[in-house]
Amino acid sequence: MKLHEFLNTALKPEIYQRKGQRFMNTLRVHRPDLEQRLTGEPLDPFYDDRRLHAAIQWVKENWEKKSDET
Repeated sequence: MKLHEFLNTALKPEIYQRKGQRFMNTLRVHRPDLEQRLTGEPLDPFYDDRRLHAAIQWVKENWEKKSDET
């Protein structure tokens, strides 16, 4: 999956999940290596949607890196 496809999916409105939850759950499916690195860190938006913009920037910066480079 390409980055723009991921972002289109991850940022679609969801009735049963907040934006940060949807973003992290979608990241877990498509890039579990990045989701693991982000979980529990100050940028993790799962419980705090205010962190979403910073998390998006981090994912953009790390998307093309191989899992052993992140």
